[in-house]
Amino acid sequence: MTQREWEHRCGVLVVDDNPGDIYLMIEAARDRGIEIQGCTCSTATEAIERLDKGERPRMILFDLRMPCVSGLDLLKILKSQGEWRSIPAIAYSAVLSPADVREAYALHANCVVNKPQDFEQLRELIRLIDEFWIHWVVPVEP
Repeated sequence: MTQREWEHRCGVLVVDDNPGDIYLMIEAARDRGIEIQGCTCSTATEAIERLDKGERPRMILFDLRMPCVSGLDLLKILKSQGEWRSIPAIAYSAVLSPADVREAYALHANCVVNKPQDFEQLRELIRLIDEFWIHWVVPVEP
């Protein structure tokens, strides 16, 4: 698959250690007509490896609370690499402390959202992400 094909297919890279949450993201995205099957990672390390191989999503949606390499660690890495710095990074968590939110923004997260509590909220979040980050935001060309 070429980079252009991957960009078209994987507009959103989802990084979450919970397979159930990834499944729900895939289903919510599919309801919106967005195919993210194969555009998910279960660890931050896996996401970094994919980016190292040259994959470049339009945006990255990731859980702040992951074991080993946390979402905050992922964000530090993303925003410290020149070629990845411009990729919009949206952090989420079911439990967000004010300190987590401050740190995420200090590390240049593009936004931080509460993890949806039900499938309808998740569908709405995916709709908003799709409309704004994929359809309206103009990406930096690599």
